[in-house]
Amino acid sequence: MLLSVRDFDLLRLLRWCRCVYPSDLKAVFSESEILNLVGAGLMKLHSGSASLILTGKGQHLLNEEYGNDIPNMAPSYREIDIARRVRTARLILTAYHAGLQVFTTDMEALTIGSALFLPSLTRARGRNLWGNSRIAAVGRVGDLICGFHNIGSDAGKIIPADELRAFSANTSGVGGNPVMIFSGTGYREILAELEAAAPDTGNRLVRYGEAYRRMPVPVHLLACDETGAMQLKIMSEPDYRNRLTRAALRGQYRPPPDGLDCDALFDGIPFLMAADMDLRRSDAAVEAAYSQGYSQIAMAALEAQTKSILDARYGDTGKARIFMLTESALTEFFGCPPALYAPPDEAYPTKKGDVLYAPLIRAHRGPFPDSCKK
Repeated sequence: MLLSVRDFDLLRLLRWCRCVYPSDLKAVFSESEILNLVGAGLMKLHSGSASLILTGKGQHLLNEEYGNDIPNMAPSYREIDIARRVRTARLILTAYHAGLQVFTTDMEALTIGSALFLPSLTRARGRNLWGNSRIAAVGRVGDLICGFHNIGSDAGKIIPADELRAFSANTSGVGGNPVMIFSGTGYREILAELEAAAPDTGNRLVRYGEAYRRMPVPVHLLACDETGAMQLKIMSEPDYRNRLTRAALRGQYRPPPDGLDCDALFDGIPFLMAADMDLRRSDAAVEAAYSQGYSQIAMAALEAQTKSILDARYGDTGKARIFMLTESALTEFFGCPPALYAPPDEAYPTKKGDVLYAPLIRAHRGPFPDSCKK
């Protein structure tokens, strides 16, 4: 079997993620590609977690090709560690699908272009610059420097001030406008956790919902799926709100009114580009517009964002007119038809200019069993 660029990216993703559910990998790679690498003995299904992991042979292949340019982290198969890594893997795959550089081993990569860095890599080297921070990843996304938190029903509690302190200290030399991104399986699941009722005990240690309300920097929600990948791709573009607003409204664009944090005036009402899922900004825009005599605002976002959150939160309540971004608007914005990143299906060239073959050492007669399709 001739190893392709896609094969090597799949193996490298597994090295960075350490364990990934097959169903999550299938957002970018085909089942046959996954099974071929399993058949070649380069990765395998871990029976205890139903996740894919690299084999010793796969680790050796990557070490031979990349040397010190690839992380080497000790494995752990504790249930709590696997659950955390699977969530982080979904975030990494979403960023990869969006076109961010995810194969980074130091913070300097964030000064060059849109990229993702895992603080856990510094802990693996014996240096814990992040303390007890719950930040799963740090990313450069266009003009933004982002701290990513994984949100779910078992997200636990954090100390917002400590999170911001660690984030600011470790990104001070990177530049960019600081924001937090709360990521999870889907927008509804994230919002459900953020809006879950919890008693205010007065402690510094709070649930993510309270942290969400306290954060002094913008907080964006991010679904770890294709819609979330397109959201990150949009946010990676410079001046994305203004440019995408103009592409969406075209001849109907009017400059935003004074005194309102919005992106345009459309059909006589404030217009908000909501594809970055900054719901606190959207909520504030609704309230500010009402205080200035507007009965509602208009906002636009990706189709899945409107259907999962924005329609019910703003449209059905009469607070806003909701529009879905069209392919033509996204094409004008990107300068080409909107498409997520996919690695090229071509032979992988080694550093010496050779190609590599991996013999299939066992055959697979069918897909993964249902019990392994998490």
